[in-house]
Amino acid sequence: MTMEQITALMEGLGNVKAFVASQENGDPEISWGDLFFYIVDASGESPKMPFATMVIKDYPGFDEASKLDRGGLFRLNIELGKAAFEERFGFSASEFAANSERYDFSDVNVVFPHPVYGSYGWASVISPSVGIEEEVKRMLVAAHGRAWKRVGC
Repeated sequence: MTMEQITALMEGLGNVKAFVASQENGDPEISWGDLFFYIVDASGESPKMPFATMVIKDYPGFDEASKLDRGGLFRLNIELGKAAFEERFGFSASEFAANSERYDFSDVNVVFPHPVYGSYGWASVISPSVGIEEEVKRMLVAAHGRAWKRVGC
């Protein structure tokens, strides 16, 4: 799956705003080029918290475990919610820290807890491709549905 394919899928779900961080938008330089997906309510407003993101680089001193500087990689991050997180990984989001050593956060095409936000129920996958596309699509559709309900649409 390419970033473009994921963006098209997300926008096809309806009421999704894909936001690209940029200098023009006044975003911090470290985030330029990263994509954030938000639900847009009937008034055209979106909440401050995205339900999925795609990052194209490491954030030095904060989020470097995925080693995205290896070239041509991106990490898709999906807010699973705490129940789906536990179902997917076999432990609660609050137990993430105690289980984080089980994961190589630089593995490509493997779903793992988000290296920083796993304790909040987020999952990640670096450059998803053959074999996990359907799982990734299901997770994105479910995240969209949860975000939709949170916004009250």
